[in-house]
Amino acid sequence: VVYENKVYDVENFTDVHPGGSFVVENVVGRDVTHVFNSYHHREGASKIFGSKKVPLLKSKVKDKEDHPTYKSESEFYTTIKTRVRKHLKDNKIKNHRELT
Repeated sequence: VVYENKVYDVENFTDVHPGGSFVVENVVGRDVTHVFNSYHHREGASKIFGSKKVPLLKSKVKDKEDHPTYKSESEFYTTIKTRVRKHLKDNKIKNHRELT
């Protein structure tokens, strides 16, 4: 995935993602900056991206067209938002920042 113009390997993160593997599997090859920042704070990003679970592959993306982004009004974004909110509610997590 691409986050803030850097490419990361999320292969080892799919099974441990709090929102489920569906979330990660459906963003492979895309720019996740907007979606990620909607649910996580910057401190969470620094703990996840560049870690052993999500290593940095490339420090700069040359062609942003190769990594499309999900816009907030897209069907995928809406589906993920609904699933994340349900997961938080079902697990009695009042603040999504408790996940990081």
